[in-house]
Amino acid sequence: MDKGNSSDFDMKDFFEKQKAAAANNQFNRPGEMGAKKEFTPPASTPAKDSASTDSKDPTGTDMPFEIDKETEAQILEIVNSFISLANKHAEGRKLPINIISDAFLYAAARYNAFLVASADQKSIATNQKEYVEAFMEQYKAMLKDHFEFYKNNPL
Repeated sequence: MDKGNSSDFDMKDFFEKQKAAAANNQFNRPGEMGAKKEFTPPASTPAKDSASTDSKDPTGTDMPFEIDKETEAQILEIVNSFISLANKHAEGRKLPINIISDAFLYAAARYNAFLVASADQKSIATNQKEYVEAFMEQYKAMLKDHFEFYKNNPL
C-alpha cells in the first residue's frame, strides 16, 4: 500500500494550519513563518548577475492561499532580504550564481520538510508524496511566472 496517496490530504488546509501556528508562535524553532498581486514593473532593471530586490513582486506570482496586504508586504520584505543575502554571497565569495541558486533550493527543501514535520510528525510519514507534489507544483507555478516576466522584460 502506498502511504503517500492518502485521500484525506488537503494542502490548503495544511497552509491554513501553518498560518495559524505562525500567528501563535507554535513552531519548535526561532523565527517566524512567512495573493494575488497586481503587475507592477520594477523600479529599475536588475544587474545581470544579481536578482532584483524591488519592493513589489513584478510577476504577480500567486501564493497558495489568499493573504491580506500587510502579510503580502511582510512576505515580500522577507523575499527581498533572502535575495539580497544571496546577491551578497555571490558577490563576496565570487561564486557562480548557479551555486547560490543550488543553496537556495537546498535551504527551501530543508525548511519546507521541517515545516511539515513540525506541524504534524505523523502526517509527514503518511502524506510525504502529496507534500512533495504540492511544494513542487507551487514552485513550478512561481518559476513559470518569473520566467514569463523576464521573457517579457529582458535584462
